Amino acid sequence: MNSIRVAYICTAQEGGALTDCALDREEPAGQGYGQAALALMPKFRVGAWSADGQPTYGAKVRVPIRYELKQVQAAR
Repeated sequence: MNSIRVAYICTAQEGGALTDCALDREEPAGQGYGQAALALMPKFRVGAWSADGQPTYGAKVRVPIRYELKQVQAAR
């Protein structure tokens, strides 16, 4: 297990905050990564406009998160 993928579908609020987040994807499932990612949602903000010029406030947005796990050597 080197890569963990989580995605949430959230509602973008005026000011950029994300609310009403629902888990859309968690791989591997059932190991707590989705819950850990949910705790990060208050830190994220979205801009007022999407890349294609559509307003984001009030819209549903997908927030993908990927964890990359790397093995580290123990200190001697």
